Amino acid sequence: MNDGSESGSGFTLLDGIALVMGAAVASAQMRDAIPRGLTPLGWGLVWPTFVGVAVTAAGPFVLLERRFGRRPAGYPKLGDRLWAVLGTPWVLTALIRPVSSAAAESDAASVYHVGLWTGVAIASCVSIVDVWRAWARIPSGRELGEPARRRWTEHVGLLLAIAWPLQSGFVLVVAE
Repeated sequence: MNDGSESGSGFTLLDGIALVMGAAVASAQMRDAIPRGLTPLGWGLVWPTFVGVAVTAAGPFVLLERRFGRRPAGYPKLGDRLWAVLGTPWVLTALIRPVSSAAAESDAASVYHVGLWTGVAIASCVSIVDVWRAWARIPSGRELGEPARRRWTEHVGLLLAIAWPLQSGFVLVVAE
């Protein structure tokens, strides 16, 4: 009997740590984006954005810990790489996020905004092209046999790549 931990497809403690690191990046990104006195409708916009940024930003950490940590067979696949590509702009720009609201009008803020918008745009374009290439190669007359077994990380990466417009919405909320 082969369980998920033996094949490298199951969720592990290191995966959980990578998701927590993604949540830390999301916290840094959203630090100044939440105004005081937010209505319930506003919180309904903040929480999905936080979760979306956290999951997206965890991609590079999951890729690194799986690639160099335990290295499952056949890793990484398309979805895994796309998850890392989409998460990289969030991780990198969290390092240059202005610390105080007084610095919001400074050059650091403009570098941050341009970097975040450009990074997310490039990552989204890369994901669109890669998903299109992968799906365009599938012959239309292919018989539907047994579905390929995919790891949960590949599912998350493909879902984020297909839902790439959400990344722009996250940037709108985070970058104010």
